[in-house]
Amino acid sequence: MVISFDVELPPPDQIRIPQELEVTAPALRAGSIHLGKYCEFECKELTLCRQEMKDPRKCLKEGAETTACAVNFFQKVKKHCRDEFNRYAHCVEFGSTVLGLYTCRKPQRLFDKCMLEKLDLDRPPLGYYSRPKIHESARPVPPPQFQRDYYAEANQMIDELPDDYPIHKEYKRYYRGHIQPWMA
Repeated sequence: MVISFDVELPPPDQIRIPQELEVTAPALRAGSIHLGKYCEFECKELTLCRQEMKDPRKCLKEGAETTACAVNFFQKVKKHCRDEFNRYAHCVEFGSTVLGLYTCRKPQRLFDKCMLEKLDLDRPPLGYYSRPKIHESARPVPPPQFQRDYYAEANQMIDELPDDYPIHKEYKRYYRGHIQPWMA
């Protein structure tokens, strides 16, 4: 991420979280479907915060909660379904060159079965994450941001132009006919 010198970053003690999520890409890919379901509320809170605030520095608390949820998820997987998960992650890592899940359906079924039996976490159906959902949040609604009225600004600039200003045909749509009837 590129930032300039005038952007104030939070001090390091605010950025630190109790425990980082230290898993490999194949393990994260193997557990991603269940992780998304397990940490759904925290992920939606973080996404909502980032969309509303338009500044990731204001969402550090939500980011730490999401990371803590992911760490908790992988600790539970390690405790209850370690062998099935390791088998599945190994298959994801070495089954294809792009960490594809399509070559690992058998270990996936075993992992899904273990997650359902021991953690009561069912695999979400296909297309679950692309469906629109309503998220109820306890966060206060942010104040409305200033919305620029580009049409009014353009009209104001056009009104300030001198009468003999040369006009191009491609600018015709920005001129108002009732003010400059010769353009209509």
